[in-house]
Amino acid sequence: MLEIVDIHANHGDSYTIQGVSMSVERGACLGVLGRNGAGKTTLMQSVLGLHPARAQRITLDGRDLTRASARDRIRAGLALVPQGRRIFPTLTVEENLRVVPPSEAGRLDIADVYRRFPRLQERRSNMGHQLSGGEQQMLAIGRALMSDPQYLLLDEPTEGLAPTIVAEVVDVIRRVVSEGRGVVLVEQGIQFVLDLADDLVVMDHGKVVLSGGSAQYREDSGPLLTHLGISTGTPR
Repeated sequence: MLEIVDIHANHGDSYTIQGVSMSVERGACLGVLGRNGAGKTTLMQSVLGLHPARAQRITLDGRDLTRASARDRIRAGLALVPQGRRIFPTLTVEENLRVVPPSEAGRLDIADVYRRFPRLQERRSNMGHQLSGGEQQMLAIGRALMSDPQYLLLDEPTEGLAPTIVAEVVDVIRRVVSEGRGVVLVEQGIQFVLDLADDLVVMDHGKVVLSGGSAQYREDSGPLLTHLGISTGTPR
């Protein structure tokens, strides 16, 4: 289990994360919903150790990572697919994949990533800036998987993608969960999260304002709409 207990973070003078707690088991997906500015990205960066934060406890499968560096958290089995992809534009696809350090479990063979994303194999010699938005997102996910993480943090993975590419992202997330990895999925789209997540939390102004099993909200999304103030939209 990845467990975060009472984490706090500031962004400049703003108290961005205010005592958030959450957990996800291996082989399960936790959805994190919230409007823009709710603190979701800062939370993901804080969990990985990329943003200064204070927490009562962060543990991964019983191992205390509360004071561990980002590098040590990655080695222990955490990986982040950041919002905006953040691939290296002047490196090839294959070079982007190979820059990832291994975790304590080792690393995936690059051929395994290409089996998951055949398009990346076709484009392996292309520079990052030569890829489409969908290809860049697949590269960002593949790069995160290269360290063979036990828990994958995905920050807005469908942002700006066409529906056909979104469907591919859904398949990838389901496959990752089926392999026994834990997933924390940050998104704004209610239906997208409800389709994938076992449990969810809703954030507002840096706090968790709602949490529970996704099944109850599939039957009645009213409480989600109350906190998010947006339509469920068309199911994908």
